[in-house]
Amino acid sequence: MLQAFTGKVLFLFLSLWEVWMYYQFLYATCIEKTQLLKWQRVVMQISIWSIGILFTINRNILFFSHVMFLFGIIYFILILWLVEKKDFIFLASITIIYFSSVALLDFFFAFLGMCMIEDMFAENIYFSGHQIEKIVIYFCSRSCVACILNGIKKYGAEKSIDRFKYIFLVVGLFFSVLVRGYQVIISDMAMGRRELQGSKSLVSMSVVIAVLIFLMILWVKNRILQEENNTLVMEEQLQHQKYCEMVEVMEQNRELIHDTKHHFLVVQEYLKNEEYGNLQKYVTQISDEFQRTVPKVYTGIKILDFILEQKRVVAQKAGIRYEIDTMLLTGIPTTEQETCALFGNLLDNAIEACCLVETEEKWIEIQINQSNQLLSIEVLNTFEIPCIRKQGVFETIKEERSVHGYGIKSMRRIVDKHQGLIAYEEKEKIFITKITFFNV
Repeated sequence: MLQAFTGKVLFLFLSLWEVWMYYQFLYATCIEKTQLLKWQRVVMQISIWSIGILFTINRNILFFSHVMFLFGIIYFILILWLVEKKDFIFLASITIIYFSSVALLDFFFAFLGMCMIEDMFAENIYFSGHQIEKIVIYFCSRSCVACILNGIKKYGAEKSIDRFKYIFLVVGLFFSVLVRGYQVIISDMAMGRRELQGSKSLVSMSVVIAVLIFLMILWVKNRILQEENNTLVMEEQLQHQKYCEMVEVMEQNRELIHDTKHHFLVVQEYLKNEEYGNLQKYVTQISDEFQRTVPKVYTGIKILDFILEQKRVVAQKAGIRYEIDTMLLTGIPTTEQETCALFGNLLDNAIEACCLVETEEKWIEIQINQSNQLLSIEVLNTFEIPCIRKQGVFETIKEERSVHGYGIKSMRRIVDKHQGLIAYEEKEKIFITKITFFNV
């Protein structure tokens, strides 16, 4: 009697633990727990106890019920839709993946148990009420879920994973099909309609799930890379637009400088006729339109020369010594948009690194040389804060790395696109960036 009661208590605990972890998984991925209202929390608590009790009753009768499995998924999808009013497809995907994963883990450990006790499987696990073997299987599978949940909490998960909802939906549907398939296999084995083959089923399940997870990871990574690439292209377009607008202003200023003599004639005429009011209006009008920019030629590439000069002004304002050692170029492999992104990010990084140097020794040196079909670009700058390397690649040192670091990725993307080389080097508080293009 006491043993039966203890078994029921353990079954209830395991079922409640399973449902509780489901909500913890949601809190870690897509639901802000702190923003939940009191009635929402109450609904969730009721759902934990109600489904937990139903799972307990069902598992006292049978190891796994596909009807109860489907009922639990539908029940929680409706609960979440009522509480959160979020995307139905996303909620369904997350719920299906979670409960399918728990069921597959149950089958995994059940097949493992089948290998150990063989002919006693049906009696001690599949049809038994509170046998210790059955409790151990449920405990092992939920312990695995707890470890996964702990990993998600420890390393963090994006709250914007709803953009992968269709990937999750496909994976969830595949998992649910696997659940149905292996449920038929394990029930046939338990009822004697199929030979007990725990080891073969264990291997086949492991291979199928591993392949499916591998494909899902590839799919997600490909989607992330596409989004990053779109972000980089958009930033490059915005940067190019900014520099084009500034080049246009520079051209307008050139025209104003060229027309200065005409302005002097008008000013002289106003002074001669003592029309000081009109003179003041005219001078004000010219001042509003005139933005002093001194065009300089470094490479003969208009957009590149403008970027070099514009960054020189920024550096000097920050108290940074700025030196340019270059030559007239016959051409560069990058488009105007790519040139803006490449040199803009390259020099911005150098300026930002110098600004963090507390001593007066702040300087940037730019060397651009072309020999035959080889274009060599080298930027040297002082730095103080050590750079971060990850798998041999430098990362941003800014605090919010998720929203920064695109400049480095953008530079590498452009260099790789034109089959060039980019390398970084640190030497005695001097950071060196080397870029080489071939067949220019």
